Amino acid sequence: MKRQGEWVWPVLVDGLTPIVLVWLLQNTMWKRPSGSHALWLLAAYIIFCVALLSLRKLEPAPHADYDWLSTRLRGVLAVLFGVSLSLALAFQLGFLESVTIANGFEMGEGESAAFFVFAPGAWLGISLLYVIFLAFRVTPTVSQGESRFQWRGVWGLIGLQGMLVTAVLQATSITNLPLNNSIKITAVFLWLCLLFVPPRLIYLRRFPNRVGLATLLILLAFSAVLISL
Repeated sequence: MKRQGEWVWPVLVDGLTPIVLVWLLQNTMWKRPSGSHALWLLAAYIIFCVALLSLRKLEPAPHADYDWLSTRLRGVLAVLFGVSLSLALAFQLGFLESVTIANGFEMGEGESAAFFVFAPGAWLGISLLYVIFLAFRVTPTVSQGESRFQWRGVWGLIGLQGMLVTAVLQATSITNLPLNNSIKITAVFLWLCLLFVPPRLIYLRRFPNRVGLATLLILLAFSAVLISL
């Protein structure tokens, strides 16, 4: 069933996101790592996963041409997302800095195990739950003709976008790399594409329109510039 104006919501959401990012980045708190940032990141991640599951519960559109990723490739990209999230959590919580000065010989056996094994393992485990949401088989329960189909799609799109906004805000305190700006922007753009194009393709499989992919790529390029400069 073809609905009119399926391109409107992606354009609206992608168009408003740069305004939200610029407004939030006026606060310099995002430039400094913080435990509260890790909490924001986890909250956005939970909403992101629930939103993605909500989208996958929608019946795919017939003859949609956005099923470009195999199950195996989705699994690989989900692992990449999970590792990136785990490293971001470790950075915001100060683990990456403290691990370089922590002395395992001066710690007790329990403290050393908790610091070097259990804590990083817990972050990585939580992060890799994304593999289930992106790569595992999900049976659609909402058909194209149902009235709630459209609104579940809107909620799912906004949930995905919330994770992108949070990731960009967090990354501004991480990517202080001594690289040429053009190289840095290109690398960050490709990294963002690997993380956020797959969930958008899930959305486009239910609401097919090429505009929604084009606006996302423009937004990711803009985000890469914000992160890198």
